[in-house]
Amino acid sequence: MAIIDRSDPVQFKAGRDLVIQHLEDVHAIEAALVTTLKAHIALTPRSPYRELLERHLDETREHAAAIERRLDALGAGESIVHAALGLAEVLAGQAVSLAKGPLDMLRGGTERATKLLKNARDECAGEAMEIAAYDALEALADDVGDTETARLAATHRGDEERMLAALRRLLPGLAKSAVIARTGAEPSPQPPIAGYDGLSAGEIVTRLPGLTPAELRAVASYERANRKRRSVLERAGQLEDATRAL
Repeated sequence: MAIIDRSDPVQFKAGRDLVIQHLEDVHAIEAALVTTLKAHIALTPRSPYRELLERHLDETREHAAAIERRLDALGAGESIVHAALGLAEVLAGQAVSLAKGPLDMLRGGTERATKLLKNARDECAGEAMEIAAYDALEALADDVGDTETARLAATHRGDEERMLAALRRLLPGLAKSAVIARTGAEPSPQPPIAGYDGLSAGEIVTRLPGLTPAELRAVASYERANRKRRSVLERAGQLEDATRAL
């Protein structure tokens, strides 16, 4: 609900200008993320992680285009300057810079697995920044009565929240690969479900029916050695018990 008097030209213009400023900020962040994702994809072998990055690259490009259209509708299309100037001002004082994607290619002296883990960690931080930026934009838009911009911010934030959740599910597997690459440790046998480390507990549970008892035991063993998710362990045990009873 608007807290300004939209019939007051001074308040209306000030509120509109504030929304435009924050739209430009999130546009700059999305544009920088395109650069980061392209650099990270170039370093990432074909895997569920790379597929996730590729999907989010398309999504990020769509976000940037939607923000541009909204700025045009607000009469500010020619004022999108942040993306051209970079994020130095937008992200001043922040610990994370989304514009550093190409620099990741210069990280030397580390295995690819370690580099991928660092990239995923940085991507998580970037997604958190985007979520906060969209939180702020939605609140500002609501307060000045710009319902269309508020809806746009809420939709984009939902996409970023899903991306952050997916990245966090991948981190344990990437960490394990980094440990194996650095130490030479023997990897534990992989469970008989493709892309296991990138799946949520719910997604794994739906794939358990139909596995053989040996496969169910392999899933349970891998899960106990890694994330220890109760729902997966309990369902695998239930299905194994059921197959024994037949």
